[in-house]
Amino acid sequence: MVYRSDREQRAIVEREFQTTIEACIDIAGICIAASENPMPETNAGRFKTLEELDICSPQVATQMQAAAGFRNILAHNYGTDIDDMVVYHHLQNELRWIVEFLREIRAALDDETAGRT
Repeated sequence: MVYRSDREQRAIVEREFQTTIEACIDIAGICIAASENPMPETNAGRFKTLEELDICSPQVATQMQAAAGFRNILAHNYGTDIDDMVVYHHLQNELRWIVEFLREIRAALDDETAGRT
């Protein structure tokens, strides 16, 4: 497998995953702040709050909570401490949840905007 044999490519993928998930965490925080709800203590808690606010579906909220945990692994482990097969699995199977999260956020923003007119 080419992915496992190229340390530079693995580092790029790991960093891109981390920053993408962090952006989603930031988006969740902005939505929660706009709702005037208290900010959860954990990043994963932000996605649970979005579910409670009916901004995210339960499926997306659950997957994004897991993504927040994966982000912690990427941010706090280095080199051989990161399981390349786990990262590869996320690359192949989990990106769709980030896209779905963004779609749900967009839909919530569109609904909010439509409600103001």
